[in-house]
Amino acid sequence: MIEAYAKAIELDPGSAGALVNLGTIYFNARNFTLAEHYYTRATETDPEYALAHFDLGNLCDERGDRGRAQEHYLAALRIAPNYADAHYNIALLYQGARQPMKAARHWMAYLKLDPASEWAAIARRELDKLREAALVRGTK
Repeated sequence: MIEAYAKAIELDPGSAGALVNLGTIYFNARNFTLAEHYYTRATETDPEYALAHFDLGNLCDERGDRGRAQEHYLAALRIAPNYADAHYNIALLYQGARQPMKAARHWMAYLKLDPASEWAAIARRELDKLREAALVRGTK
């Protein structure tokens, strides 16, 4: 598979899809250096390729670089506002960074786009956690 994508890139160095696919092969093999190389090349080749930004965001998140992950998830959403997976991942990122309002906004966006999947059940659970944490309980 690597050889096929490498050949595609050799024939068309601007093939952002082949660059992303090669990056994903290396990401799945846990070779994050090469994955970043190919994802970055894809975003440089086509700055408006939402999947390339999303995948680079995932890589940055996996490496613990939450700031860069956020930048790339937001880039993906700027390009494709209805990108459900980008809403999901950035909601997790914001929730982990203790930014509940931003997280809630993206959980709700995700649920509008993907209300019935297995992931939607997790999104609802996380949104419920945020709502519960925001409640101010009165005394009797």
